[in-house]
Amino acid sequence: MHTDGRYLFVQNDSGVEIVDSGVWTWDHVDHFHYYRAQPRLLGTVPGDGDVTVSTTNSSTSGGTGLYFAGSGDAVLLDTEALSRGEIRELFRVTGAPGPGLTVPVGSFALVTEGSGASRTVVGRAADGTPTGVVDSCPDVGGTRTTRVGAVIGCADGALLATATDDDVTTQRIPYPEGLSGMSVAEFDNREGRPTVAGLVGDEILLLDTRDRSWTRLPAPAPLVHVTAVDDGDDHVLALARDGRVLVLRGTDGAVLAETPALVADSIAAGAAPTLVADQQRAYLSGPVEKTLYELDFADDARIARTFDTATEPVFTAGTGR
Repeated sequence: MHTDGRYLFVQNDSGVEIVDSGVWTWDHVDHFHYYRAQPRLLGTVPGDGDVTVSTTNSSTSGGTGLYFAGSGDAVLLDTEALSRGEIRELFRVTGAPGPGLTVPVGSFALVTEGSGASRTVVGRAADGTPTGVVDSCPDVGGTRTTRVGAVIGCADGALLATATDDDVTTQRIPYPEGLSGMSVAEFDNREGRPTVAGLVGDEILLLDTRDRSWTRLPAPAPLVHVTAVDDGDDHVLALARDGRVLVLRGTDGAVLAETPALVADSIAAGAAPTLVADQQRAYLSGPVEKTLYELDFADDARIARTFDTATEPVFTAGTGR
């Protein structure tokens, strides 16, 4: 399951079912507007095999990208149409089966082609027409959209894609010395913020997309996930393999606080917990523990609230953000 903060994209046997949660936020940079509508099921986008969903920071404009590994279909949906309750495919192009990405950038998209070390990303207009942008991205990893643009992890660094009214461009940001050859499999951050976090080996990488610069931090323990809060105190949150949440300082990696091992049983059972950072709180799901934890990461990682669930919360997403 994937979310952009409003819609939920849920893989099923026939493709991806889309749920409109009915709550979302409009970011005006210096302030926010909050909206509420009736939740509803929008329908299913047909597709074959595992799907990777890529979204932007807007739930009312631009595109939403799907890539179906079973068929190699790259699909760009009209996000404005989703806001009206309609599923409209702007394009569907078929490539080689296998994992891939359809990354929305403004009114354009970048679609992965090829495989392994010869992987490329190709720019496409909203109608699927190639724009002429072709850039190498060996062993493509994860993607995340920030306030600046879309980040894609490659074996030799990150690609930062930005768009104007009539074009999409990419800029390569090489990894720090000694890390080339290992793609960041997943980037995460507080939604919309310019800095993203990812894991490479036993290190944490922070990418500031405004400055186009990396910060390299040692992992204080074996980790399974990291996310950048990107607040005034440069907080970074890390989920350790033993079930603890660590609050780190993003400038030097110092451990500022930590929780008890809240989700140790879930991690041991292979039931992946979800860690979501908001402006003042973080939320951690424990599927086996049947609990959702609300954490005040700025107050010594205090457990602010717990929510018990009747069933295992295998999939958890935060909406209205």
